[in-house]
Amino acid sequence: MLVEITAPASVLGLLENRPLPEGTELEFERTAFGFDGGPHSLVVTGDDVATVTRSLRERPAIDGVTATSDTETVFRVRFDTTMPELLACIRETDGTIRSATATTDTWTFEVRFPSTDASSRFYRRYDDESHPITVRRLNQQGTTDRHSNGRLTADQRDALARAVAAGYFEVPRRTTLVELADELDISDTAVSQRIRRGVANVLQGSALASEADDTTVHHDD
Repeated sequence: MLVEITAPASVLGLLENRPLPEGTELEFERTAFGFDGGPHSLVVTGDDVATVTRSLRERPAIDGVTATSDTETVFRVRFDTTMPELLACIRETDGTIRSATATTDTWTFEVRFPSTDASSRFYRRYDDESHPITVRRLNQQGTTDRHSNGRLTADQRDALARAVAAGYFEVPRRTTLVELADELDISDTAVSQRIRRGVANVLQGSALASEADDTTVHHDD
């Protein structure tokens, strides 16, 4: 069973309860988020990476920086000493985090549970009133909603929509990354990253949806 949930920015103890700089995105690299104590790679992208980087360096879970540039920083994150309540509940109910992304003031998680019973135990177990969660999508078939545009963030969706409208994917192209960057008021590097990650998310979501049965059951809060 696959669940998509949102939670306040501070739920993992990495961010404060205030909006991220406009155009900034945090995303754990797209690998299964295990709970074996090993480090996780957190990628920060956008035009104001420096501000978020300075804040993150002070967090106990940050174990170092593996790469940095003007528009991207990759952190090593460890939750083995202080496990956030949300992650602890997911671990205790045998859930697996497939993706975790933060934009603006919200984290969005995609979590797979082995059964309906496991997901129900998670909901009963999680009682952190200071970090309430909201169910965005619950699909009993264990695949993403085929009408949900994959797992796009708002910034990725906007960049892809503008790129399609402007003819970026046509042959020959009718626009460039620089022109799209001017339209979005961000750097061409940031546009490239949003398009690249957005396309990857759409393709992954489409591949999963193609494996689904024709009938799916959805529950939304």
